[in-house]
Amino acid sequence: MATLGDIGVAATINILSAFAFLSAFAILRIQPINDRVYFPKWYLKGLRSSPLQTGTLVSKFVNLDFRSYLRFLSWMPAALQMPEPELIDHAGLDSAVYLRIYLIGLKIFIPIACLGFAVMVPVNWTNKTLEHSKLKYSNIDLLSISNVPLGSNRMSSLQRFYSNLGSWAFLGNVFFKRFWTHLVMAYVFTFWTCYVLKREYEIVAAMRLHFLASEHRRPDQFTSFACIIHNFEFILEYTTREVLVRNVPPDPDESVTQLVEHFFLVNHPDHYLTHQVVNNANKLSELVNKKKKMQNWLDFYQLKYSRNPARKPSTKTGFLGLWGKTVDAIDFYTSKIETLKKEVSGFS
Repeated sequence: MATLGDIGVAATINILSAFAFLSAFAILRIQPINDRVYFPKWYLKGLRSSPLQTGTLVSKFVNLDFRSYLRFLSWMPAALQMPEPELIDHAGLDSAVYLRIYLIGLKIFIPIACLGFAVMVPVNWTNKTLEHSKLKYSNIDLLSISNVPLGSNRMSSLQRFYSNLGSWAFLGNVFFKRFWTHLVMAYVFTFWTCYVLKREYEIVAAMRLHFLASEHRRPDQFTSFACIIHNFEFILEYTTREVLVRNVPPDPDESVTQLVEHFFLVNHPDHYLTHQVVNNANKLSELVNKKKKMQNWLDFYQLKYSRNPARKPSTKTGFLGLWGKTVDAIDFYTSKIETLKKEVSGFS
């Protein structure tokens, strides 16, 4: 059974671990060698230059200003007081979302803790089940469900207090169905947690969409659509609609990729961003596997012929070599492989 001392030790370990990780983060943050890791947004905006380009050899990697170690956590109050739009512009969207994670924890656990102390603690603590039992228990166990008797409908001092409130008597009787109180509160805690998570998800999703809308347009932020043209697939980056292109007529003066790029730049210059040529992997994989099988048969017949040069191996052109015209096996599979090589080379 847990005691107050056990809970205190666990809390101390968690608090010290959190402070140790926070201190490591803050100390590594002020080291010149980690400057690009902690301030990438400032480098992209041109507001910060690398400290590795100036100073002595040691100062390029280690911060030798000991006064900065005394105020290495001074950035935290400013970050917590900074408005969210300013924080996003200063440190990026990830930093703002990271701080909201702590706010989610406070929004979930503070109301649950208050409700637990107001409802659950009186329900559990006003019983004497553990005192009358022969079990070994601690003071913390008196606040748990283990102190609730089976089928508990007995009148306790706290129940009589609620019953004396007149119109609250019915609620008092219902409240002191002690085990049912635990079940109801479990649903209340679950509902509140899901509600907070849903609200925060909507807020973060709106923040992300607003952040993307306010940034400069980049091809990697838009949806990719496959456009199949003969044996090629094109990844077109479009901002507004899906496009599927089929049966593009060949042009002797332009390659397929040049033809597609020219078409969209002329007809859709405001929407087209870029495209990338990739092979139709399904068809190519089928041809490669077929070529491997043919190569295995060719190796088999060549090995057979090397063991008995007096007799050239033969095969039939029908299904699985069971029927059809009888031909030279080595010449047959060599011609098949050459044909497949030409088909595979058409994908390059």
